[in-house]
Amino acid sequence: MYPAVEIKMFAVDEKYQHIPYYNEPDTCSLSDMLLYDVIAHINEFTENECAADKIVLYAVPKAESFYSRNLFNKFEDYMKPASSWFTNECIPMFMSL
Repeated sequence: MYPAVEIKMFAVDEKYQHIPYYNEPDTCSLSDMLLYDVIAHINEFTENECAADKIVLYAVPKAESFYSRNLFNKFEDYMKPASSWFTNECIPMFMSL
């Protein structure tokens, strides 16, 4: 079992989801930068407080590509997702720190 930090909820209002962070067409979006900031805070916390080496989350199906683009992967065979009605339709994903 790997120590992990779970992102319980991360959401960006639809009207802000595809706004480029810079004024250049092929740059990351505002949503990507917000998630990057959350990951940076988690990374700092894990280095100083709890020594976790994974971030896990349960993505709604339409957000799977967003998380994949941001270096999250689907759970591997040896990682068992939580069973909850809240995560039933979600895709369990993780990122190694």
